[in-house]
Amino acid sequence: MATIIPWRAWRYDFERVNDPALVLAPPYDVISEPEREQFVSRHPHSIVRLTLGVDPLDTPPSRSRYELAAADLREWRREGVLVQEEQPVFYLYEQEYRPPSPVAQPEGQTLRQLALIGLVKLEEYEKRVVLPHEGTLSAPKADRLRLMEATRCSFSQVMGLYSEPELTLETLASSVRATSPLMAMTDAQGVQHRLWTVADTATQEKLAAMLADRPIVIADGHHRYDTALRYRDEQRAVHGANGPWEYVSMALYNVDAGGLTILPSHRLLRELPLEAEARLWRDVMEIFDTERVPVDSSSDEARAAGIHALLGRMAQAEPDQHTFALYAGGNYALLLHLRDWDRALAHGVDSLPPATRELDVALLHKLLIEGVMGLSGDLAATGANVGFSRDGHDAANRVGGRGGDGPVRQHHPRLAGHVGGPGGRADAPEGHLLLPQDSRRPGVARPAARGGVAGAHAAGLAGTHIEGKCY
Repeated sequence: MATIIPWRAWRYDFERVNDPALVLAPPYDVISEPEREQFVSRHPHSIVRLTLGVDPLDTPPSRSRYELAAADLREWRREGVLVQEEQPVFYLYEQEYRPPSPVAQPEGQTLRQLALIGLVKLEEYEKRVVLPHEGTLSAPKADRLRLMEATRCSFSQVMGLYSEPELTLETLASSVRATSPLMAMTDAQGVQHRLWTVADTATQEKLAAMLADRPIVIADGHHRYDTALRYRDEQRAVHGANGPWEYVSMALYNVDAGGLTILPSHRLLRELPLEAEARLWRDVMEIFDTERVPVDSSSDEARAAGIHALLGRMAQAEPDQHTFALYAGGNYALLLHLRDWDRALAHGVDSLPPATRELDVALLHKLLIEGVMGLSGDLAATGANVGFSRDGHDAANRVGGRGGDGPVRQHHPRLAGHVGGPGGRADAPEGHLLLPQDSRRPGVARPAARGGVAGAHAAGLAGTHIEGKCY
């Protein structure tokens, strides 16, 4: 199904850039304005100068920003800051991290996740080779397309998931990981990043064959993938269907290998129509078993402790309990356990495929946001009434400051059973997409799922793999 090939990537010369932490950065769309300033000022060759530019995030996108990125890219290549691989390679990318509390792990235990980075042939979603799980917004795609057109490069990998219980990648990687990495660094969150090249042709062929009959589900980077499709079509119209624009760089993780932690993205309900708010509080009591959980809001510290305890309770819940929490400020939160499936089905859940009904995030949107409150289409997708936060404490503080009418927290998602193997099923092909995530600013996406993967792939490594589509 999927076609993946090695390529002569452009990357940082790590002998010239002695400290990779000075130039590498997370994906562009999870970087805040203070973080952007720090990254840009940290080093004159920071990847953020290419992905976001030197202007504040609230600056409207302009032609000069994209042209400056293209000029910097040309200069860095001329200076030798960026170098091209001498032969086509795959990359092994390993991250070692400790999941954030309250995700339960034995004291002191760290997790490792391993990715294969290569070029994946772009396919329309209808072919069910590369599968989306959420919708997209036009402004972020327009921004990334203008950058790609100016630079003729892509600076961030799309993150993909596949299922392979035989652990071919992990087995073949053992000998590679025993050698010195091309790059090793520890980021500000304590995540350790290591990168190796895979230049052996026989190993490359085994890895490509392993992925040939497996679907890939996009976990992060829907806007970038859609942008690559648009760019491919533009180039085909001029140059034909035989060029580097036929591929996109992806970091591929095996869900059967362990090590991946998917964190929830909490929803902030704001400026709700009175009728929607009334339906929420009324129908919640009819559909869910509810439990009051004390939250001391006398101080920020006390509220943080209460929210931490609430998140801990949710982390301990069984997946089939379909547990949510609703907090609107004050001295308590409601813990919700789905009780009445018949009422849930009547509120629109019956339109979901059976497997998708088991996903808390699908229930959250279809049952509570769309079914109960009636916030569908633009009301939910544009962020007018539904915002996102990847941090439960941040969501609670924003509610306490009236940044939202109330956050709905979801249970920690599980990966098992939702990514298809050879001939197997995946939920994504059934055509039910989650809402697109809200935007940090016009033209730049802020998909919550993107920061939802603990130890999320550093887009500086996306920057180190300035793709072979630079031509």
